[in-house]
Amino acid sequence: MTPNLDLDGQLLPDENRWGPGYGPGRPYPERTLAEFARYVGETRQPGYGDPLHATSPGYLPGAPGTPAQVPPGFDAVGHPNRRCAAAAAADPEFPTTAGDRPVQVGAGLQEYFRSRGWVLDQHGRPLHPHHAQLLADVRIGLPVGLGFAWWLGETAVVDAVVTAGGVVLLTTRDTDRGRIPCLTGGYAVPADEDRTPAQWRAGDRTVTAGGIVTAAARKVREETGLRVPASARMRIVRAIRPISSPHTLNAWTCTYTVHVDLGPGARPALPGGTGGRWVGVDELHEDVLHRLWPDHRRGLLAALA
Repeated sequence: MTPNLDLDGQLLPDENRWGPGYGPGRPYPERTLAEFARYVGETRQPGYGDPLHATSPGYLPGAPGTPAQVPPGFDAVGHPNRRCAAAAAADPEFPTTAGDRPVQVGAGLQEYFRSRGWVLDQHGRPLHPHHAQLLADVRIGLPVGLGFAWWLGETAVVDAVVTAGGVVLLTTRDTDRGRIPCLTGGYAVPADEDRTPAQWRAGDRTVTAGGIVTAAARKVREETGLRVPASARMRIVRAIRPISSPHTLNAWTCTYTVHVDLGPGARPALPGGTGGRWVGVDELHEDVLHRLWPDHRRGLLAALA
């Protein structure tokens, strides 16, 4: 497989739109690490995937071509989210072991992970591209294994900023802070890239700009009932690699914000009962922006800039 170490730049060439953790050779700034530490401190469940750190006994860092040695005892296993996936539609979960013959991830997957320049562990699982920085931070660390995720490595998450005639489409979600406004969006799936779960499991999982905007349109339709017309202008305006309690050493996300511009005409009607609604500029600035998740707020502002 041909190495593709600059996929970030290919998907989003404008470096001014690269958020924390995105782009080669760009470590997280201290301000972002402090934000991550607060997220995981508030939401990480004790005893469920205790975080591995660089100083954990048995951990040996790796390098391209040399696997890292990850000790047992830090696995996040049996997450309820994985029960939603059919066995054939997710990577298999297995515990971390030490020894001479550890279970191995499939050869096709390992080839793909190496093509991205990611360090692998003794099982052939990839390590987060900023794992050295995250494991060295005593406030953060990372649990091991799949945890919340269906797939090893990086999964694309898409947030959509839909605009039409001076208004923005928002929905709401229930959180520990109550019901808050938010962008539409969520996890991309292999079908967004016109691939099957079997192809994805075999290692054919390179993300494309076309797949990202397809995922954005799908999530808008699923969450608000609005079908994005073919005439809409869609472009990636921001990308980040966040860290919060669902993320592990071996399974993480990259979040892409997609601006879906329906044009200056009248805003389309939305089906009732979906929770989606159009928000005008005045309401957005006076009553909504400060209540959005920080990453949603940053993505929305990037789309409107």
